[in-house]
Amino acid sequence: MKRFGQIIREARQAKGLKVYELAERISVNPVYITQIEKHNKLPSPAVIRSIVYILGDNNISHAYILEKKYKLEQSVKKSLHDTTLDVKLELTEEDMKRFTELKKHDKTLTLKKVYIKGLKTIKDFEEH
Repeated sequence: MKRFGQIIREARQAKGLKVYELAERISVNPVYITQIEKHNKLPSPAVIRSIVYILGDNNISHAYILEKKYKLEQSVKKSLHDTTLDVKLELTEEDMKRFTELKKHDKTLTLKKVYIKGLKTIKDFEEH
């Protein structure tokens, strides 16, 4: 499976854009784009929207969600000190939107809390 940064790089190259050109169009530093493409940095949702708009590739949004889930899984594994743990969150884009709405009302809410409660989706979390 391709990682998020690789998908961004391929979409940018398919449009014939250099790193600095994409960065200029979305008003960020070219180093930031390089960090994204090399998997060192996950951009904010606002930057993702700009990238999707410029590159016209909706697969980027899906890849972003998968990368966020992957990073969360890694974080949970690390915090639980169990490298054998195979975490599988079943979060959809709808779940992520719901989570964002819930977060407006509870600033302490995190996806990690949802996982640690052992719930499969944000909807399950809302019901508890």
